[in-house]
Amino acid sequence: MSQTNSRRARRRPPRNSERLRAGRTYEDAASVPTSEGAPASPADDQFLVRELHLNQALIKAAIAHLDLDTLLPALLDPIKDLMGVDNVAILLVAPDGQHLLLQAAHGLEAEVVGKVSVPIGKGFAGRIAASRYLLFVPNLAEFDAVNPLLGERILSAVGVPLLVGERLLGVLHIGSGTRRLFTSQEIALLQHVAEYVALAIDRALLYRGERETWTERESQTHRTREALDAMLELAGAMVSAPVVSTDPEDDVEGSDDSGSPEDALIELRQQEDEPIHQLAALCSRILGCERIAIIGTDAETGRLRPIAVSGSSPQKERLFRAGFDHLSIADRFGAEVEATLQAGESVLFDVQSVSPDHPATLLSQRYFLMSPMLASGVLTGYIGTNFGDNVEDYTPENRALAHAAAQLIGGVMERQRLARERAEAQAEALSAERAKRQMDDFLSIAGHELRTPITSAKLNVNFVMQLLDRYLQTEDAAPPVAESMTLHADSTQRLKRARDLLERTNRQFKRQERLINDLLDLSRVDVGKLDFRFETCDFVAIAQDSTDEQQATNPGRSILFSAPDHPLPVWADADRLVQVADNLLSNAIKYSEPGTPVAVRVCAVGGFARYEVKDEGPGLSPEDQERIWQRYYRANGVMHQTGSGPGLGLGLFISRTIVERHGGEVGVESEPGKGSTFWFKVPLSSTQSLPDPS
Repeated sequence: MSQTNSRRARRRPPRNSERLRAGRTYEDAASVPTSEGAPASPADDQFLVRELHLNQALIKAAIAHLDLDTLLPALLDPIKDLMGVDNVAILLVAPDGQHLLLQAAHGLEAEVVGKVSVPIGKGFAGRIAASRYLLFVPNLAEFDAVNPLLGERILSAVGVPLLVGERLLGVLHIGSGTRRLFTSQEIALLQHVAEYVALAIDRALLYRGERETWTERESQTHRTREALDAMLELAGAMVSAPVVSTDPEDDVEGSDDSGSPEDALIELRQQEDEPIHQLAALCSRILGCERIAIIGTDAETGRLRPIAVSGSSPQKERLFRAGFDHLSIADRFGAEVEATLQAGESVLFDVQSVSPDHPATLLSQRYFLMSPMLASGVLTGYIGTNFGDNVEDYTPENRALAHAAAQLIGGVMERQRLARERAEAQAEALSAERAKRQMDDFLSIAGHELRTPITSAKLNVNFVMQLLDRYLQTEDAAPPVAESMTLHADSTQRLKRARDLLERTNRQFKRQERLINDLLDLSRVDVGKLDFRFETCDFVAIAQDSTDEQQATNPGRSILFSAPDHPLPVWADADRLVQVADNLLSNAIKYSEPGTPVAVRVCAVGGFARYEVKDEGPGLSPEDQERIWQRYYRANGVMHQTGSGPGLGLGLFISRTIVERHGGEVGVESEPGKGSTFWFKVPLSSTQSLPDPS
């Protein structure tokens, strides 16, 4: 077809329908002269009748059919019959807006309905859609049509765009199996028909959109109802999820001691994970996803631990679990994914971005959604859900449901952890209480049983020492006999040596008594039964008594004592404060070189009586200064230099307890290599207004 013929075909010829739209009726149009002064011919009357019948049929079809699938055939049938053509077809714009799809046809194109896609701008219908003008092609054999039927079986065709305002819906075209020249009246009628068809199709499309929206809303409502039911079931599972007992006494009966501790730990983990497996199945119902995996993280190491997998075969589940061994989220998915999950946001992970042996490939072949599980702002794991292999499957609704499910499961897991820790704490508390009672009973019995023989032994040793002292004094006072001088001197030396050994034994007895008293005091501190007998006493005298005792015990040691020349009255248990002063002074002597002096100073500072002892020992690190007051703690690298061996690490703990019961404080000032100054202080009291001893 030449460009001239095509251009002529695109021109809009005058037609009777224009007169009708100007307000004239079909009866008026029948009397319109076709030429100047001539009435309408019978052929014109017949064409107007055909047009009237066609309009009525189109209106009837539009009213009767709201569904597009039934509307299009109902529109095409009268067009084909009343236009007298071999083929009539409707192509609608595809969702991408770039193609036309053959939606309906009556006649020669009926066999290819749904199979033809025409790019807008190409082919017969594509050019009509692009130009939005009618197109008449008398010989399609010479036209570059996209549909091969145009030109092979349909030789002539005329098409018009389907427009609603400026909006393009598609193309309507009619055709003949033989070469045919359509008249201007037929072309004008087709244009008129296209207006009715476009309005009917637009109405059907609106109806379809409303119906799809309503269907989607109903589906969403049904899904939400199911989700709520499942959520209620999930909440019930959360409340009824059993807490595995950690008390070993609960499993005494029927327990099997043949398994290793590792096997017992694995069995305990499996018992704890069983409720999570049930929750995984529930969440699969809630989310409507194909597969779901619940992955936890170790609080200390950050390593991943698959807890539950739903929707995969047992073999794939085993491989999936093995793929997370000793790895963290950053190791498996990268630091960026870990940071996003830590921020509480979901991640749509592309499986094709990792190697084929990645465990994620067992969950999905393309995408899966990672939703974080958080507890108090800390990432405790994530759930991986597979809704499909297309990005469109991961809708905002699906993401929101998955996120909510992750929070619920995270809450269940956190509840289990807290319940387990509480049970462990209760078990430990009960065990500690039992152990403390047993220890108290043991210490009470042991203290009595140990002190009784020590007291007897001390009495015997002291008695023998007194006998030796008397004998040696008598021998020294008696006049020497010449022949027995050698024997007398030898015996005297042996007896003096024996007395020294007895003196050493006596000191060992004192040390044993001190250790026993420390143990008994510790047990009394734990149960709050450490006895005190408060009265007004002189703090200077307390310090002097302690210093004199230690000087007598260590006669070769230089102990410098400094105190005010007036009393410092305190409301205190004098024996207990002597115990504290003895402990500090004996430690200073024990852990410093024998040739170095130890200084004791007593003074009044800000309403307190202060006692301090300074040595030239190895000193203490800042860490040791903080921990030295804890029970059983002994500073590393600090060796005793003189006196008896190291104690149990209880003296300073008990001393602090005693001082604090007096309303005072303890402390140490030290620097490694420069000695230490240990001190304590208790409130001064007034003899005019003594506190009530009770």
